Amino acid sequence: PAKWLLLSSAAILVAGVVMFSPVFAAGFWTDDYTFVEMAARLPFVQYLRQYFDPRDLISWYRPLQGMLWWLEYLFFGANPNGYHVVNVAIHIANCLLLFGLVTRVTRKWWIGFVAALAFLSLQSIAIDVFWPGVADPQLTLFFLAALWFWLIYLEKGRRWAFVASFLFFVSTLLTKEMGATLIAVMFLADRLLVNAPSTLKQLSLRYLPFAAVMIPYALVEYSIQTRGVYVTFVTYGTGGKPVENLAQYLLWLALPWSPGTIANLVAAAVVAIALSYLIV
Repeated sequence: PAKWLLLSSAAILVAGVVMFSPVFAAGFWTDDYTFVEMAARLPFVQYLRQYFDPRDLISWYRPLQGMLWWLEYLFFGANPNGYHVVNVAIHIANCLLLFGLVTRVTRKWWIGFVAALAFLSLQSIAIDVFWPGVADPQLTLFFLAALWFWLIYLEKGRRWAFVASFLFFVSTLLTKEMGATLIAVMFLADRLLVNAPSTLKQLSLRYLPFAAVMIPYALVEYSIQTRGVYVTFVTYGTGGKPVENLAQYLLWLALPWSPGTIANLVAAAVVAIALSYLIV
């Protein structure tokens, strides 16, 4: 019923505002100062080149994150409160999008409501909301919007929904590298949630525009990373810190509200086995 959808959305909004009200005591942190300084110092044309021209980059390719910082500096200057309001607003919008997606798929509003509240309160995501320099909330907004329009296209065949999903897909790639996983999630939604009858040719044509964008994007990322700071100074490897990070991410996936304990390690192993089974 519409009234339950509206009441649930209002409850998610109020819970988000209350939960993240301490954000105004956070201020800027680490990378935030670099982003603000660049937006304040560089002329607009040079600023665009700094974010869009891969030849000048040695860390990552995230031009839409840079454009968000430019817009925020235009409105808020060096006042961190405005940046925090935008981040919280984006996170709440993500929760509402997730509410809509889960409700659409399950046809049960209360499952979507519980999913949105769980996502709203995840401890492992809270740092992204409190830290303007992290691109994850902005990425998630484009990611979920792309899935929303993708489901509309798969279910009803609307061409405008395909175009909207494609534009949000490109936006995820231009926001953070994790956006490259979206094409896999779209395929899983296609086959597992909608499962519309499709020939191999139809499937290939459906994903051809997305794959075509992935090729130049991969080349850009490769050119940056092979000469970038992470390869040159930090260095990649197969042991040590990467393994430690992977273990921590599995812990957060298993029990996102709790600190690391032996029980969490066991839970993380169970989750890893379950994920491996699902992938296979």
